[in-house]
Amino acid sequence: MNEIPWNWFVMRATGLVSLGLLTLAVVLGILGPRLRPTARLAGISVHRAAASVGSLLIVLHVALAVLDPWIELSWLSVVLPGASGWKPLGVALGALAVDLLLVLLITTATRLRAPRAWRQVH
Repeated sequence: MNEIPWNWFVMRATGLVSLGLLTLAVVLGILGPRLRPTARLAGISVHRAAASVGSLLIVLHVALAVLDPWIELSWLSVVLPGASGWKPLGVALGALAVDLLLVLLITTATRLRAPRAWRQVH
């Protein structure tokens, strides 16, 4: 009987949990300005925490996928949609999501220096 390697479970778990956390971050980001002032601080805190942990889990998910010996995935296909021969549609959508997440993270890192750019992208 073939055993399923541990990285298969970790790779999928990090992908699913990051999807949930980033969805929560988006929902709280949309609802945040509409919350009562007393609930807004908690909403912003959960928004930031969910976005941070979700982003870190995406990095782990991608690294495990690229390093997996069974999946034929290159580092280029992580950021370039259409560069993968393995499950091209799914990987292309993932690469597009990673590209958008990178733009969001870069503008967030420069938020204090370029608040207008951050606001437009965010």
